[in-house]
Amino acid sequence: MAGRIAYLTTIASSCGFSDELIHLYLATQLSFEGATPDEDEFLNVDLVDVQELVDAVLDGKIEDAKTVVGALACDVMALRLAAE
Repeated sequence: MAGRIAYLTTIASSCGFSDELIHLYLATQLSFEGATPDEDEFLNVDLVDVQELVDAVLDGKIEDAKTVVGALACDVMALRLAAE
């Protein structure tokens, strides 16, 4: 459960090929309520510090575009909030 959700940005997943848009949000004040996956669905939840996630992006370990943009946007947001 998220105590607070803030909009980060919208990205076009494949300009020129598709009109799909992906909306990215930052969720904070999180608590784990459990999962109820479908019978054929398997979920793994890994809690990762934002800086560790950003390091994985910068090291090339994470290449998925939406995850890269989301991680970097979260990092920028954290830096801006810390400066206030």
